[in-house]
Amino acid sequence: DRIELMQTFVRIVDAGNLSAAAIQMGTTQPTISRRLQTLERSLGVRLLNRSTHSMRLTADGERCYERAKDLL
Repeated sequence: DRIELMQTFVRIVDAGNLSAAAIQMGTTQPTISRRLQTLERSLGVRLLNRSTHSMRLTADGERCYERAKDLL
């Protein structure tokens, strides 16, 4: 469900990382990561640049985040 994926993406950005988003959503970090990957695949763009220590929105991610907030 794309709405759920968008909600997850917005939560990730608002929370600052996947682990915090998982805690807030009452699920696991791997589940959040899979949802993000599914959304990125369905949109055909990379939304976040992730490393073990940081997470940054890509330009596409910034546009998607703003649009998702408006839609939700």
